Amino acid sequence: MKHKWNYDCKSFNGVYACEVLKTEGYTDCEGCKFYEPITKKILVVKLGAMGDVLRTTAILKAIKKKYGEGSQVTWLTNKESKDFFLNNPYVDRVWINDKETELKLKYEKFDVLMNFEIAPPATLFANFINAKEKYGYYFAEDGHPCAFNQNADYYLERAFSDKINRSNRKSYQRMMFEVAELDYEGENYILELDDYDEEVKNDFAEENGIRGKILGLKVGSSGRWASKSWNQEKVIEFAKLIDKETNYKILLFGGPEEVELLPELKSKLENEGIKVYISGSNNSLRKFINIVNLCDLVVTGDTLDLHIALALKKKTIGLFFCTPPWEIEDTPNLKKITSPLLEKYFYTDQQHNDLVNSISAQEVLNAVKEKNQVIVVTGIIKRDDGKFLIVKRKDKEIHGGTWVFPGGKVEDGENIFNALKREIKEEVSLEVTERKELISEYEFERPNGDITFGSCYLVNAKGEVKLGDEIKEFAWVTKEEFANYSHIKELDGEIEKVFQ
Repeated sequence: MKHKWNYDCKSFNGVYACEVLKTEGYTDCEGCKFYEPITKKILVVKLGAMGDVLRTTAILKAIKKKYGEGSQVTWLTNKESKDFFLNNPYVDRVWINDKETELKLKYEKFDVLMNFEIAPPATLFANFINAKEKYGYYFAEDGHPCAFNQNADYYLERAFSDKINRSNRKSYQRMMFEVAELDYEGENYILELDDYDEEVKNDFAEENGIRGKILGLKVGSSGRWASKSWNQEKVIEFAKLIDKETNYKILLFGGPEEVELLPELKSKLENEGIKVYISGSNNSLRKFINIVNLCDLVVTGDTLDLHIALALKKKTIGLFFCTPPWEIEDTPNLKKITSPLLEKYFYTDQQHNDLVNSISAQEVLNAVKEKNQVIVVTGIIKRDDGKFLIVKRKDKEIHGGTWVFPGGKVEDGENIFNALKREIKEEVSLEVTERKELISEYEFERPNGDITFGSCYLVNAKGEVKLGDEIKEFAWVTKEEFANYSHIKELDGEIEKVFQ
């Protein structure tokens, strides 16, 4: 060839011009100032259950941390899961499991293979994929799965042995990190939305007349797990309690298996005078993600809906009937409720009426009310020159566009001072060294109906201000200058007390 082509560039497509060539007007790759050489080629194989694909995305940041930002990550998955990777900044290529991909796997070379599947066809692919390092599982000559690396043995033996499985207390994420020999630091799933998703969400709400504070409720259970959700009677009982004792409107979730159940439940509840909405049963994955995103709180069994809600950081109540709650990582937005019959029906794939009725509607209602409360804490950081720190949050955040003191929500199980230190570190990169004085305590109702209990402290902090993702601007101001900044009027009383 007479032209120069950077085959090892992350932007090089190979069969059509890359975006750099299109927008910059280059003839070829000679002298391209955007050349980004691939330092490691990594293939991740996770085909199986859609919920497992989503929660395996937790490894992606750790891959970049271990192998460098110059690494190229290719993810092989089944067609139904491909929309999980739209806008994902950590995945460079998504390959769909089909005949063409199978042929590519036989010829393209990789530096690292991570196969998280223990069953064919993924284990068969792993046998012939050309990679210098291999983690996870392959298809052995005896016809059974086997581990490439010793750290992958545990997850495989857990699958082989019900006794090991019952004694396991590791979360799924932790086990996947062990398989890939990555350091685990509690990483969450990665699911990125964009402006188009916002339009889809808003269009669905408009088309269905959805207004107010929404509780998403999963009904039915697809696939092999017949006992992962309440039966009809329990759903109706719970809906009545929600209607009577909260200000939530109910949005019923379902899939293709619930094509008859959803309208049937809607009819029964509306005959009782309870207005409910239904998701429909034939949504694309991306549309369903956006329907879940409409909700302020989600109540679901251990299903795909649970993982989508957690990825979206929704307040979530997970009902665990026959699957172990400890395999779902504890997060501040998740409340787990476990059936007292879990031990008896551990991983059962049969329908058992006593099991699906073993979590009471009242217990879940209590959890809803608990999740309806928010505790927040803010800090006034005052310098020796008398100026104090204020920040303006981005428009999409609560109090967006308004000047406030740094701070935020107290997470479940977190004490207030630790929460204040964490929030200030996240928002402005300062380290709180001393909590000097309680300035105020307050209570208010948020637009979504959540009851918020808040407190404000005068604190000392050190470091240099660097803005976090939620913050747009910051300023150090005097008491007099503060009046010129648009702020919540209640902050005036707090500043008065600081300067008494």
